[in-house]
Amino acid sequence: MSILKPAAALVLAVLALAVMQRTAPGYADITRPITVSGKLGERLTGRQFDIRAESVRLGRDLVYEAYGRRQTLTTNGVWALLEVSAEATTESVSIIAASWQAPNGARYAASKRPSTYPGMLSLQRLEPGLPKRGFILFELPRDQLAGGTVLIARTEFAPLDTEFAFHMDGIDTLPLQGELVLTADD
Repeated sequence: MSILKPAAALVLAVLALAVMQRTAPGYADITRPITVSGKLGERLTGRQFDIRAESVRLGRDLVYEAYGRRQTLTTNGVWALLEVSAEATTESVSIIAASWQAPNGARYAASKRPSTYPGMLSLQRLEPGLPKRGFILFELPRDQLAGGTVLIARTEFAPLDTEFAFHMDGIDTLPLQGELVLTADD
């Protein structure tokens, strides 16, 4: 009987360790970004900046003026222009990472095709106390608009940093413009 108690304790300890190993979160789970969620129109606050996704416009073609000439960009899908306002909270920051997570799980990175247009948020530096307006552009398949989520972070790989998630409920019902025109006000 004296040998059964230590053997039972050993078996119990091995089982406990096996359960702990199987249920412990992995490294990616421990260091993933901290998600702050909201809806279109809400102001969200993160560790280094605040942001509000103000509105969305949809179009088949993107039209803007650059170098004194009218530029037209086409897509096989839909252009989605997300207008935002953002402000750094404690130090100067740039927002580099934005993607559209579709309902099927696919992620579409923000388009950089009109890369020199001054209103693009990725080209702006945010300063504390100085809110800035800008926009983020996405090229998406029409069927991936409904139920999408826009993910915005300071960098592509933001372990333990803020990642904003704006749920784009109802934007599939917005009118689709033939030409989505960028102006100096965007």
